[in-house]
Amino acid sequence: MQAATPEFETQVLTAFSQKLQEYCDHLLRSRPAGASRPVLVVSVVTAMPVPGLRDRLDDHATRVLGRRLPGARLDQMFFGVDRSMSEPLYAIGVEERPPVVPPPEDDEAARAPVLLLTLSFGHPHKFVFRLQASPAWVPIRRGLPSGDLRHEIALPEYLSAVPHGVLLELCYRHGRVELRRTEGRPEYRVAVEDRWLRSGERIALGSRGRIAFLNGGGHAELRYVLMERL
Repeated sequence: MQAATPEFETQVLTAFSQKLQEYCDHLLRSRPAGASRPVLVVSVVTAMPVPGLRDRLDDHATRVLGRRLPGARLDQMFFGVDRSMSEPLYAIGVEERPPVVPPPEDDEAARAPVLLLTLSFGHPHKFVFRLQASPAWVPIRRGLPSGDLRHEIALPEYLSAVPHGVLLELCYRHGRVELRRTEGRPEYRVAVEDRWLRSGERIALGSRGRIAFLNGGGHAELRYVLMERL
């Protein structure tokens, strides 16, 4: 098993710092005055175990949040290992935790494992999202999170090859993760694992694969990896 070098650990820490500061900037711009103090959740997926990383990230997050967003706090930090990852060999996700609503004792969300979804566009662009079991369909789109209470999978605005709008929705329930083609942007064709989806059609995701968007001569492809968080 390949061991993480100190240089790699520092590289992940630097990328984490940049991601956290970008998210702080987004919250400062988008949160209304008088909003409750944000509580953040971080997910980190690396190509190899990095045993000393958790404490360093936790200490760094405390310093950054205290300086940029006084009153904000880091609630949870999830780690995963995906040895098949290509360069840069890591992916980092930062999101605001939605309001906590105690689930009924028989609620699937209380029993099902939390999953990590990594979406990548080319080698350097990797983004990780936390999935919790729910009957709701979650929109996947490009752009900053909308700021409302609905959870979204929001890819960065700068990924211009990925179409704007909600072309796909995701649902994780009964142990399955499914994608569903919406009615949005009908000029685009969307394929999951080379299967073209009609409006309203859904498909179950495997542990890894690809999602393609086609519009005339334009073509963009996202790779995905699903894994249970550690």
